[in-house]
Amino acid sequence: MTLSILAILVGSNLIFTRGAPLETSKQYIYQNKTINERLGSIKDISLSMSSSFQVSGSHGTAQYELSIEGERENGVIYLDMEKQAGDWAVVRAKLHLSDKSQITLK
Repeated sequence: MTLSILAILVGSNLIFTRGAPLETSKQYIYQNKTINERLGSIKDISLSMSSSFQVSGSHGTAQYELSIEGERENGVIYLDMEKQAGDWAVVRAKLHLSDKSQITLK
């Protein structure tokens, strides 16, 4: 029983930190013109532990808080994502900049 619970926790962590929703969110960041104009070339993206996700079959939700290190400035992006028919998409995005300003991206 303990081994089964451990396997579920490890599997969930792999999906959370390396799975499709995180990859979709990183693609969104790298491809977003506003983020790149404000922060400069993206050097690093790191995941906050306050992020969460829920998946049930081909549907799900994820909320990510990601710290972004840019060439000119750093920021934190908050992303709400949905999984529909097996594909993840960003449905809301807000960028918080180091000067405390916020930009609603989506």
